[in-house]
Amino acid sequence: MKAKTEWKVGLFLIITLSLAAMLVINFSKGTNPFTETTMLHLTTRNVDGLKRSSVVMMAGVPVGKVSAIHLNTDAGIVTLDVKIKAEYKIRGDAKFFIETAGFLGDKYISVIPGANKMPPLADGSKVACEESFDLVRTARSATDLMDELKIVASQITNIVERIDKKLLDDRTLTNLATGLSNLREISARANNTIASVDRLITTNTPPIQDAVSNVVSFSEQLKSAGGDMQNLVATNRTIISESLDNIRQTTESLRNLATAAERGEGLAGKLFSDEKLASNLSFLSSNLVEVSTKLNKNGLWGILWQDKSKKTEESEKPRSGKGRNRH
Repeated sequence: MKAKTEWKVGLFLIITLSLAAMLVINFSKGTNPFTETTMLHLTTRNVDGLKRSSVVMMAGVPVGKVSAIHLNTDAGIVTLDVKIKAEYKIRGDAKFFIETAGFLGDKYISVIPGANKMPPLADGSKVACEESFDLVRTARSATDLMDELKIVASQITNIVERIDKKLLDDRTLTNLATGLSNLREISARANNTIASVDRLITTNTPPIQDAVSNVVSFSEQLKSAGGDMQNLVATNRTIISESLDNIRQTTESLRNLATAAERGEGLAGKLFSDEKLASNLSFLSSNLVEVSTKLNKNGLWGILWQDKSKKTEESEKPRSGKGRNRH
């Protein structure tokens, strides 16, 4: 009887422990020893309180857990060994983040799916994991930022005080008011000048238009004259070239003649060097002038008749002289 009771108690304990183990496995986070999983290695620089057995969630659904955490002190990198249930396929373009459940809750790994265009991650794949939001570090950065803002505000206050003391005194304000008054007066004068010019243009619009039209007409005539000149030069280019060549040859001949005259060569040289020949040439030129004058005055027959009468008188003079001597 006693042995039968012990057997029943032992059977009851075995059943109770089995049920308790099943309940623990069923309600525990992540996987259990009987679940088929895929191992992934996530690398990050700060786990920020993430522990072993922390859950891995995808779209709010637990898909695995952290099985181990390894720290590489040389590189400063933490490697997380994560077991993912084989029934969940995580693509290669998915992102891994360390998140917080609530504001101050437990840490977990969140999987954000991508475009699902890459193949699923294989067992043993190494993937980068983003760090979680560090509230303390952010608060420290905000404190440093506030300190810098205080320094900047203090500098701005000093600058404003200097401006107030040096630029906004009574003398500066008086000068500023005077300058504004002068500027107002100048602007009024400028407006009056512009109005005067406007009236001048308005009252003299017809003469101005006539002057402009005359200028336009003159420019057109000048353009036409320029075109005619170009056409003239183009059509007479050969003649102009020949004229220039002739002028060049004449200049060269005159230069040679002057050189020969300086040397005493040729007729011109003899005229310059022989005074007797020059005197005869001068006498000949004066006779030519006298003859041309008489020719213009008396004509050819007058000159011939005058010369004949002179010869008769000259022949009679000796005869009369001889008769007188006889008496």
